[in-house]
Parts: sequence; structure tokens; C-alpha cells
Amino acid sequence: HDIFICEMGAMWEGEIAECCDIAKPSIGIITAIGPQHLQTFGNLETIIRTKFELGHAIEKCEGDLFLNYDNENIAKEKFAYKHYSYGLKKNFDFYADEIEAGPEGQSFKFHHDKKEFEAQTKLLGEHNIENLVGAIAVAKKLGVSDKDIKFAIRRIKSVPHRLELTTKGNLSIIDDSYNSNPISSKLAVDTLAKFEGIKVVVTPGLIELGDDEERYNQELGEHIAKKKCDFVYLVGRASQTNAIESGLINAKFADSKIQYVSSPQEAVALASRKYPSEKLTVLLLNDLPDNY
Repeated sequence: HDIFICEMGAMWEGEIAECCDIAKPSIGIITAIGPQHLQTFGNLETIIRTKFELGHAIEKCEGDLFLNYDNENIAKEKFAYKHYSYGLKKNFDFYADEIEAGPEGQSFKFHHDKKEFEAQTKLLGEHNIENLVGAIAVAKKLGVSDKDIKFAIRRIKSVPHRLELTTKGNLSIIDDSYNSNPISSKLAVDTLAKFEGIKVVVTPGLIELGDDEERYNQELGEHIAKKKCDFVYLVGRASQTNAIESGLINAKFADSKIQYVSSPQEAVALASRKYPSEKLTVLLLNDLPDNY
């Protein structure tokens, strides 16, 4: 084996640094920083410091660091060590544009150092294109050919329950039920908005966000309304679903297009009966652990 890939996960400050002391990485990628695990981190500033523990470890090893500059919490950090930017903007070291979505997935054009190539993927969501650009950047740094990169991208399958698309007749289901955070949930709604026909959101809301939980759920409701979804099913009456309903109504979303249900399965059945002949896409957004 030539390459060992390790995710540096953390719920407390210092845990990424501890992992890096063991692994001593020579290449690092910081893909995103957002409000997650706030009950243990306390605030966003602590999360940023923790994520950049990887950057400081790469600096010690004199390795290559790749940063997703589409993420504002990454881009605003004044990190002095040499690094490469990637994302969906033309002023980055590695970037993609001309993104198109369809029933088979997405296509895009990759650019670096005045060179480019087109690629196709089964993955949905522009954030997945961001992830692919980061992976391509590392592959290019390691000397992988464009042909092998494009072949590998085409073969990638959706991770179960993370924007996993299944279609049966006129019904398409985007399964994004793996526990979501405020950023990824909005990106999933953005993905739904690109589909034609009737667009339905099914969600029990966002949890484990500490004192900001109500605010983030209200903002999610407002975002769903802004993207002009046709109907929203809220799974279970709880503080987080009440906050989403409040956000929807604040954004002038008709309360007649909001319904509480006891399960996602009930919501899908109701939506299928409500729109029997139209082209229908249902987004299953987030799932709750058993203790909820």
C-alpha cells in the first residue's frame, strides 16, 4: 500500500491534534467548517481552531494542505503556511464550473494551471462537486492521470442516506436522512430545488445544536420556503419541527402546505397520493437517533 487515508474526526478541542501526532499526515484537506457538535465545542471559533489543528500538523511535516475556499469559515482564516485553494470559483488554484444536474447525476469541468477536463459523476449536490475537486487536486498532486481520475469519478456511488437518489416511475426520492447539520441541510434543499416537477421536503428537524437549535431550525424553514418547495411534512411535534414551521410561515409559506406526520414513510405515502400523476421528488432530510 502506498497511501493511507484517515478522517480526523473530533468532538472536543485537541482531538485532531492528538490524531495527527499519531498519523503524522503528509497531505491534509479541510473540506468544511460549520456549526456542529456545539454541545461539546461550545462555539464556532473553537471548531475552527480544532479543524486547523490539521493545518498546523501539516506545517510541522512540511506537507501539502488543501483548503475548500468555498467555505467562508475556512477562507477567512489567516493561515500563513503554504496551501492550495479549491472550490467552485475561478480564482482558486483548483476549481470546477459548468455544473449541470440531471437524472443520471452531474457533469462538470475541472480546471488547474490553465488545463481542464470534463467529468461526470452519479453524485448529487454542488457540495459533492466541491469534494470531488478537492480529491482531484490531491490526485493531481500525486501524479494520477486525467484518464484514471475521470474513470474513478464516474464509478463513485452515493453514500447510503447522503443525497442517495432512487427513482420509481414518476417518484424520485433523495435520501439525505443521515444526521444533518445546518449547512448540509440547506445544501440538500438546494439540490431538491434543481429538480423539475413537484418538490416535497420531509424532515424531523435538526438536533444537538445547543442553545442555537431553535434559530437553525427556523432558518432551515425559511430556506425551504425561499427555494419554493411545494409541500413540507414535519415528522413529529417537537421543538425543532415547531421552529421549522415558524420559519416557513415567517417566509410567507402557506400553512396549508405544511403537515405533521408520525414517520417519513407516512409522508412519502401521503405525497404519492396527493400528487399521483405529477413528476414528484421527495427529499428525506435528516433522521433522529433512537433516543429521540
